[in-house]
Amino acid sequence: MSRGIRVLVADDERNLRELVVRELARKGHEVEGVADGEAALARLGEAAYDVLVLDMKMPRRAGIEVLRDIHGAADAPQVIVMTGFQDVATAVEAMKLGAYDYLTKPARIEELDLLVRKAAEKGQLLRDNVALRAHAPGAEPFGGILTRSH
Repeated sequence: MSRGIRVLVADDERNLRELVVRELARKGHEVEGVADGEAALARLGEAAYDVLVLDMKMPRRAGIEVLRDIHGAADAPQVIVMTGFQDVATAVEAMKLGAYDYLTKPARIEELDLLVRKAAEKGQLLRDNVALRAHAPGAEPFGGILTRSH
């Protein structure tokens, strides 16, 4: 039996964080919640997560700073940015820093669950790609194909 998708929810709004954690767990995911960006970075350093649901406005480290810190890391989870503010510039920056998607609060749990599943699938495909490349070092993409031109 496969394990559930591991999700970390980082949001300083306690009631919302607990609701998201509870509802995503109900959908079959393994979910933990933290109250700020520093705590999110600490948890990411201690355990592997498939998806990070990240609030943009938090104390101790804003979501965009967390994104900058994990951007490009081989073991970084896929990130779904969730914020109470509709700010196009922030959304664009988040996407440039590798966020999978961007939601405005309040988000429907069904929509968030679907995004979590799709983000986790993308993360798995990326990990599989890296693993395949590691097993074929130096292999050329079209190695072994003979061509003849006339």
